[in-house]
Amino acid sequence: LVRTFAGSAWQQGLDGLDDGSIDLLLTVGAEAMDRARVNPRFVTQDLFEDPLVCVVSKHNRLVGDTMDAETYARLPHLIMAAGPVTRTWIDDALEKRGLRRRIAVIAPHSFAIPLLLAGTNLVSTVARSLIASFVGQGELRLLEPPFIGTPHVFQMIWSARSDRDPAHTWLRTVVRET
Repeated sequence: LVRTFAGSAWQQGLDGLDDGSIDLLLTVGAEAMDRARVNPRFVTQDLFEDPLVCVVSKHNRLVGDTMDAETYARLPHLIMAAGPVTRTWIDDALEKRGLRRRIAVIAPHSFAIPLLLAGTNLVSTVARSLIASFVGQGELRLLEPPFIGTPHVFQMIWSARSDRDPAHTWLRTVVRET
């Protein structure tokens, strides 16, 4: 899925809405949504926000009940990415404070995060929904990030042509209520 929607695929998704080959585009992030909002051919709706959290092992003695930016930057980081990543928006935010972090581990999927974090001093910053079900198993704990991050906003986009179509209205209702 990530490979399918990489690069210009968001524009391809909007093109698919235009030509009718795609009924509904579900997205996380701003790129497609920003393009759709300024275009009267599309209708957009936010579904929900998913706040960012920091996840650490419950055995990580370098982190207390809260975590300041200096501690956050000092810890080795685990990030989730489909390929090699050396910098993200988090690095830009830390740099503004004169801080740098080290990405020590890249996990290909969110399911790997709990296994890789357990019993280590690693920290990972992820959307709460990706990790919440693993926290109850007792090996991990969540902390507020020491910076203000934009929550992941899950959105749907559809063609204005379909806005009043009963079947499409039903589809959007099912997605919204699920």
